[in-house]
Amino acid sequence: MTVRLIASKSKRYAMQPNCGAFWINGWSYQTRSNGRSLVEVCVNLGVRADDVRGCAGRMSDGTQLWVRLKLGMAQGHLTVSADAPGQTPTREVRTDIDAKWLDEFTAAVGKAAEAAEPTLLGAETQAKAQQLFNAIFAGDVQSFCTQMVSEASHQPGAGAGAEQVLLQMSADDAWKGVPWEAMHVPIGSTWRGSFLATSPDFDGVREVVGGPAPEGPVECDKLRVLLIELADVGIANAVKEGLADAIKKGLVELTEIRFRDADEHKLCAAIRSAPPPHIVHIIGHGSTRKDTAGMKKPVLQLGQAGDDTDISVQTLAEELASFRKSLRLVVLDACRGAEPGPYGRFGPTGNAAEILARNCAVAVVAHLFRLDPSIAREAAETFYESLVSKDGDVAESVDATRRVLAEKSAAAFSMVLYLRGQQTRLFVKPEPPHSQPPPLEPPPPDPPKWKTWVLPSVFAVLAVVAAIAVINHLRGDPNGKRVVTASRGLQTAWATALLTVPIADKRPKDERPKEPPPFDVVVHLDHHRDPRYAGKLERCPIQGEQLKIEISKFDGVEKQSKQEIATINARENDCIATFTFAEKYRGGAATLSFVSTAIKYIIKKQPDTPIMGGRVDASFCHPGRRCTRLVQGVPISEECGCAN
Repeated sequence: MTVRLIASKSKRYAMQPNCGAFWINGWSYQTRSNGRSLVEVCVNLGVRADDVRGCAGRMSDGTQLWVRLKLGMAQGHLTVSADAPGQTPTREVRTDIDAKWLDEFTAAVGKAAEAAEPTLLGAETQAKAQQLFNAIFAGDVQSFCTQMVSEASHQPGAGAGAEQVLLQMSADDAWKGVPWEAMHVPIGSTWRGSFLATSPDFDGVREVVGGPAPEGPVECDKLRVLLIELADVGIANAVKEGLADAIKKGLVELTEIRFRDADEHKLCAAIRSAPPPHIVHIIGHGSTRKDTAGMKKPVLQLGQAGDDTDISVQTLAEELASFRKSLRLVVLDACRGAEPGPYGRFGPTGNAAEILARNCAVAVVAHLFRLDPSIAREAAETFYESLVSKDGDVAESVDATRRVLAEKSAAAFSMVLYLRGQQTRLFVKPEPPHSQPPPLEPPPPDPPKWKTWVLPSVFAVLAVVAAIAVINHLRGDPNGKRVVTASRGLQTAWATALLTVPIADKRPKDERPKEPPPFDVVVHLDHHRDPRYAGKLERCPIQGEQLKIEISKFDGVEKQSKQEIATINARENDCIATFTFAEKYRGGAATLSFVSTAIKYIIKKQPDTPIMGGRVDASFCHPGRRCTRLVQGVPISEECGCAN
C-alpha cells in the first residue's frame, strides 16, 4: 500500500529549479480559476511530466512537500517506508501488525459503525486504532509528516485555520476494506485531532489506481445534481433537505430518476435523457454476484433487498461516462459501497466506489459498512450543505461530515472518499469577464510651428493693453480724487475686470489723513426697471437687517479664517444695501469679488425670488466725493446719492 501526502490545498503553484530538475516557486499559477493539475503546469512550462515526481512539490507560499509512504506485507507483517521528492528514502521498517490483526481491527470498527452506538469506539478497539497509528507514523516517517504539517501551519496567512494536508492512501485489493481513517492520534502528538478522519491537519482520501488523467474542476454557476433512487431506503428526502436552501438560492438544480422496479435497459435510457450532471447521487442496495468466469463483481439491486434484478456497477459506470465533461462527483449511498468483500476478492476491478471513480467521475463518496438510515440521512444533508458552502471542495466536505457524525457514533469511520488525482476542489465559480483595455490611440500630431509663436504674441499684446488700462485707472488728480469719465469707460471696465485696487492718492504724505477713509459700497438692485422681471417681484430681496460678512462665506478663501470683512446695512424700502468694509479690507483688491459674493449671499436668503440674472447697479462711494456707479457692467461717473 502507498500513502501519499500531497500538497493540493494551496491556490497557487509556482516553479523554480531544484533536485536536478526544478523547484516549484517563481511562476505563479492559479489552480482555482482554470483547475489544471500540477503536472499540466509543468508541461505548459516546458518541463517533462515524468520529472514532476522527481522534484519537490512546494507551493508558492513555501508549504507542504509531497511525501510518499509505502506500506506493504513482508513475511506476514506490515512494513513501512517513506520517501519524499528530492530526499533519500527511509529504510523499510517491519512492524508487529499482521494480516490477522488488520482483519480483527476492521471487524471491530465495522461492528461499532453499523451499531450506531453513542460512543465512537470501545476501549479495546480504540487501543488498536492507536497502535496502528504508532506503527505507521513512527521514526523517520513521523519526522517527514511532522515537518510537512509544521510548514503548513506556518505558511503566510495560515493563522488558526492552517491549510490541511491531503493524505492519499493506496492499498492492494486485500487491504482496501481496512478503515485507515479510524487510526487514533495519541495524546501529546504534534498533530491535532483525536482520529485521522477528524484531524484538522489532514484530508484523508483513498487513491484510485488506473484510469485516465483526472479532469480539472468544472466551472459552473449552478450545480446540477442527478438523484438516482433505486430503492426506498429513506435517504432521498434527506438529500432534498440538504439541497433545499441551495435550490431556493438558485445554486443547485436537482433532477430525479426513480426506478425502484425497473430493469437495466429502462434505467440506462432514463440516464441518457437526463441533463448532463455535475454530481450523481445513487441510492440503493449494494451486493455482489458472480460473472460467467465465476468471479464476484459488485452490483446495485433494482428494487428492494433480495430482488433478483440488478445492474452491474461496471455497466452503470460506463453509462455515466458519457457525462465525463461535466461529471466530477458520485455519491454512492448503497450498502457497503466501498467494501471489497471477504479479503477483497473482487479481482482486478476493485470495489464499486473505485470502479465509478476510475471510469466516470473524479471523486466518489461511499461507505465501508452498512449504515443506519437515520445516520445516512444526516450524512447526506451535512455533506451537501458543506459542499455548497466550501466552494466545491469535496475533501473538506467529507471532513466536515465526519466531524458531525463522530459526535454521535463510529459511523464517521465508514464514510470514505476515493479520489482520482489530487484535485479536491471539483467545482469553481466562473470568473467575471475581464474588460479589455481600449486600444492605444496614436499620439496626436505635432502642432504647426506658427502656433508656437502666434499664441504667445497674442497674450503679450493683451498683457500690454491690460497694463495700460490699469495704469490709467490708477491715475488720480492732485487732490486724491478719482478721475473717471464716460470716455474712459472702456479702460475703466478693463481695470475693474482685471484688478480692483485703492485710489492712487497724489497728495503729499503730510496732507493725507492718518486713517484711511471709509470705503463703502452701495448695492442697488434695480429690478423694477428690468422688463424681464416686470410684475414678478412683489418685494425687495434685500431684507431690513444688519448682516456681518466673514471671509469664511466666500469661495476660494481659507475657511479657517473667521475675520469680519464688512457689515451690511440693508434698507428694505429702497432696496439698497450698504457694505461698510473693515479697515483691513478697505479698498482691497478683492472688493468687487466680496461684494458680488455678498449679493449672492443675500439673494439666497430669498430662494423664491427670481433675481438671478437680473440687473445689478453697484455704487462705489467715498464720503465727500463723487461716486463710481457700475450700471450693467459699464462704469460711469455721476452723482449716485451717496452719503456725504
